[in-house]
Amino acid sequence: MEGEPTLPKDIAPELSKSAKKINMRKLESVPWAHDGTHPGSGWFWKFLTTILLIPWAYLFRRKEVEKPFQTDGGRLCVATHVNGLVDPISITMSNPKQRMVTLGRHDLTTSVPVISWIARRIGSQPVIRKAEQMEGIAEAEFAHYLNQRSMLTVAHALSGGYCAIIMPEGIGHQDSQLRHLRTGSMRSAINAASIAKERNIPPPVFSL
Repeated sequence: MEGEPTLPKDIAPELSKSAKKINMRKLESVPWAHDGTHPGSGWFWKFLTTILLIPWAYLFRRKEVEKPFQTDGGRLCVATHVNGLVDPISITMSNPKQRMVTLGRHDLTTSVPVISWIARRIGSQPVIRKAEQMEGIAEAEFAHYLNQRSMLTVAHALSGGYCAIIMPEGIGHQDSQLRHLRTGSMRSAINAASIAKERNIPPPVFSL
């Protein structure tokens, strides 16, 4: 209609070399849980948040942190991502005592030095994006299985009182315009709320 703003057309993210390689065996072995527990290591989370105090102090000269809304349930954090670790570090350090589970590009849990080792121990869940499927890098059936398993892990972790970070794939290296927010994060929140209601425990909150 005349007068309506023109939305930017979605573009697929450029695939890195590691994103073009699928390691199905490693992806299947990534820890996951569908019982409300956290798929990662509790002691490693404490160790990691302590180590993150160093980049947290180095990257930001001045910080103003708004404490998250207090809740007895889980918390889903959704933010625009600019293709950097500074985003998840900021969210993590705003509430380090609440363990988090994240969704990440499949290769971040399998083939990126150091980062993959850390990601597996904090319970990061791999996803195979539409961009990889369109390139024929991953079979649709396996991508559906893995993505469903990962999204359910996030939903169950949220229902169990943990925090989850979902950051729609950033394309800041290609185009600075904001893009459409996908429905995956909202579906995770709805699923988590349904699971929490069934278990008679506090529902999660949704933070943007």
